Amino acid sequence: MKKKFFIFALMLMVVFSLTPVSCSNDDDENNSLVIEKENIVGTWELKGWGNDILFTTYTNGYLTFSSDGTLTGKGKRNQIYGHYVCQGDKIEMDYATTKIGYTNEEDYFFEENLRNVTKYSFTKKGNLRLYYSIDEYFELTLIQS
Repeated sequence: MKKKFFIFALMLMVVFSLTPVSCSNDDDENNSLVIEKENIVGTWELKGWGNDILFTTYTNGYLTFSSDGTLTGKGKRNQIYGHYVCQGDKIEMDYATTKIGYTNEEDYFFEENLRNVTKYSFTKKGNLRLYYSIDEYFELTLIQS
């Protein structure tokens, strides 16, 4: 009986050791698009924010990253202007906005949480992700390079 249990346990270990396991969504990251300043240059349209589990669609925002480090954009009601610096996958944005009042919290969220962005990446589809926390990001689509 012990011999049968040992063989069963050994076979079970072999099966589990050969089973592929993944804890993250590898489909989201694009290893072929190099993270460098040249790839972020262009005008990007906001698609929304959140994480891989909960994502809020919101399309009232644009950002333009120029090759000289200039940053411009627009939230739903306010203009965004300033500068940015990229180094590896890190990004720093120093910007100001006009101060037209917000009609709801979503309008405020994009413009104010850009201040917390410290990292960026690209998805396989070529979308830009600006991370405002460890696992939460703004996702944008390139509309003009």
